[in-house]
Amino acid sequence: MEKVTKRFFFDAGHGWLSVKYQELVDLGIEDQISKHSYVNGKSAYLEEDVDMPLYIKAMEDNSFSVDFDQRDHGEVSRIRKYESFPSQVVEESSEAEEAAEDKMIETASEVEQEVQEELVA
Repeated sequence: MEKVTKRFFFDAGHGWLSVKYQELVDLGIEDQISKHSYVNGKSAYLEEDVDMPLYIKAMEDNSFSVDFDQRDHGEVSRIRKYESFPSQVVEESSEAEEAAEDKMIETASEVEQEVQEELVA
């Protein structure tokens, strides 16, 4: 397995793996990267929780192992100011968001019913 070294940047709250955007295309995973990653020029900064493991797995599937050259960006990394990755991933809403939406629909239906009853009366 061939070894490659990638820069891993982190701040007080999160971390990102720096890779060339073209690598994502070559691996066929560019359409699986979330909006939680960033781009700047020809580089992509893959967020550490989902996108970075996806990249590492794709690299391993292609006989590469990934080592890290870690860089501490202090309290807040400049990466957070980069453009969000142009994600094609549709993220699922949380159960709490779905429950709130259902409640809004239910409340709207109740209000509509009350208005109809008042119009008939």
